[in-house]
Amino acid sequence: MSDHLDARSIARMLADRAPALATALFPRGVREHSEWRIGSLGGEAGRSIANGSSVAKAGVWSDFCTREARDALDLVAAALY
Repeated sequence: MSDHLDARSIARMLADRAPALATALFPRGVREHSEWRIGSLGGEAGRSIANGSSVAKAGVWSDFCTREARDALDLVAAALY
């Protein structure tokens, strides 16, 4: 295995830890079925943004206001910057 990790590999590793990632980034979110929901990337309470944690949607997040959908690495970047 290479010592070099590309963005896609990092996103997959983060997706494998989607529930822990979502709760660490957004502790004020709420679980709704297999998703972690927040109001915005600022972490406010609400249901506008969902981070999937089921196997089929692991690490995929969707913003229902802007209609964006990104991977787990994009979620980390958006939450921190």
